[in-house]
Amino acid sequence: AVAAPMTWVPFVTWLQNTVDLIQGFSAPAGFGHNYNDAWAQALVAAAAPRGWTSSDTTRLATAMVELHGLGGNT
Repeated sequence: AVAAPMTWVPFVTWLQNTVDLIQGFSAPAGFGHNYNDAWAQALVAAAAPRGWTSSDTTRLATAMVELHGLGGNT
């Protein structure tokens, strides 16, 4: 949800937005600013080699989860 129009208050608004972003990175996969569960799909959408299949994407996603997990972006 988007709050009512924000009023910019120097430092205060910046601090609020910074804390919001930091909290978003600690959210579970698929929420906040944590896109760990979509890395493989994003990579394939941007740069799939010729002949790439959906099973290749599944194998890539599995390998990425094994390496990095689906937790926070740390």
